[in-house]
Amino acid sequence: MTDLAIFAAGCFWSVEEKFSRLRGVLNTEVGYMGGRQRKTKRRGQRKRPTYEEVLSGRTGHAETVKVVYDPKKITYPELVQFFFKIHDPTTKDRQGPDIGSQYRSIVFYSTKKEKEDYVRILQKQGNRDRIVTEVKKKTRFHKAEDYHQRYLSKKKILTENESVFRKICINNTKRAEKKYSGKYSKPEYLLKKGIYICPVCENKLYSSENMYDSKTGWPAFWD
Repeated sequence: MTDLAIFAAGCFWSVEEKFSRLRGVLNTEVGYMGGRQRKTKRRGQRKRPTYEEVLSGRTGHAETVKVVYDPKKITYPELVQFFFKIHDPTTKDRQGPDIGSQYRSIVFYSTKKEKEDYVRILQKQGNRDRIVTEVKKKTRFHKAEDYHQRYLSKKKILTENESVFRKICINNTKRAEKKYSGKYSKPEYLLKKGIYICPVCENKLYSSENMYDSKTGWPAFWD
């Protein structure tokens, strides 16, 4: 037996990746919910919004993550608590650098019990007076384009080759590149999204979602 939970908490790439790591989460899918339904020329059919349309803000949809989970291993209240943990519910129409109504914070509930669970957990939040999360009855979920599904787990940003790694990373205090000289500090590279991979051991290092400006002249990430 499985259950379904639906959340909007900013860019769905990062939100999906975080939920997918949880024990008891069986599957995740990103899409759009909470906007206006547009009819096609065929009677009774509804048009699925595209990413570009949602990004424009004109459809009213939010970037949404559908979470399929095993209630014996993780509960709905635990998912709501995790939802509050992984984003800032006090910023309206914004998460970090992502600005727009498509990035707003929403809990979509399917049952009265889910809504009650959310309200109960909300009351326990120390910043509850500033929380702007919307609570909405679940509507039609429009699955996003295939390239958005599991985006961060598919997208890789390779660092440098082994010789550069050994020149820069080993004995770094003497051989580090000059401030603001590396390509990873350039604006066009900072806009890329994905996972930074060690070129030697091929382990995942950091997500581009965790990058921030440390004012040091070198790329920095929070963990």
